[in-house]
Amino acid sequence: MKVIIFLAAFSAVMYVLYLNGYLAVKNIKSVYYIGKNGFMDKRCYAKFSACTGNVKKVIKFKENRTYTFTFDAKLEKGEAKAVLRSPKGENLLVLTAENPVGTIDADTSAYRLVFEMYKAYGSYELTWK
Repeated sequence: MKVIIFLAAFSAVMYVLYLNGYLAVKNIKSVYYIGKNGFMDKRCYAKFSACTGNVKKVIKFKENRTYTFTFDAKLEKGEAKAVLRSPKGENLLVLTAENPVGTIDADTSAYRLVFEMYKAYGSYELTWK
């Protein structure tokens, strides 16, 4: 019984950390994936090899204004993109190597940021200001 209570409490704490942007959820298959999904420095980046899957993160903006996102993908092969979703789940931005810059008018709600990769080799960096 103690184990079940511990697991429930642990899961609840992890979920609260995810909702507040402190944790990222990774669902990937990769030879290696090294990255940082920062919440303080307005920057997410990763290096990976043979990576397929996605990394999800919550972003909460501190003020209502226009934000510009820049996605710098350096891929040897494969595909990678960054998708910013509204609190309702609608795609607001889809950034790729061919379409690397986008802007949104954001409020202080919780937005979902998803990095999707398919047989990708290389690195990416997403910054916003």
